[in-house]
Amino acid sequence: MDRPSLLRPFKTALCAGTLVMAAAGGANAEIVSHFFYQNGGNACTGALPTYEGALRKRPKAIVNQGDVPAYATCSAMSDAAIPNPNRVLALAYNRGTIPVEMSCTMVNGDEVDGANYVVSTRNLPVGQPTQFVWVPLAPKPVFQYGLVGVSCLLPPNVEIDTFAYYVDETI
Repeated sequence: MDRPSLLRPFKTALCAGTLVMAAAGGANAEIVSHFFYQNGGNACTGALPTYEGALRKRPKAIVNQGDVPAYATCSAMSDAAIPNPNRVLALAYNRGTIPVEMSCTMVNGDEVDGANYVVSTRNLPVGQPTQFVWVPLAPKPVFQYGLVGVSCLLPPNVEIDTFAYYVDETI
């Protein structure tokens, strides 16, 4: 036999072993969730100057202290090294004396490729935190673009306490 034919079984076994080890290593891969959040007072602002008079930025929240609903827009700080988020969250509190309804719209995309608008409306009980959570639509496991924004119509005495997003990383 010539030399290449003697090495063929060894090379085949080596390749097969490498594939088995790679597959086993992949089976041990772990998903770690990172939670990036900002206080509403930092991440959110009045959607237009006309709303700024009713909105008060507290150290940890933005609250509508006016008599009529006011729009607030929230956007998370991001880093080019952070992959696209797979969940976005806004946490609202009703500081009033009666339950109210609040609506928020998550916007993902840009003017060139188009944007997705996902509306979520929730009932806010008095004194209880209420989460607005958005997840990407199938088949994509993450939002199309890393930066997402949320615009909420805050009823009087309602605040956005936290604006956040989650990123799952496989390690």
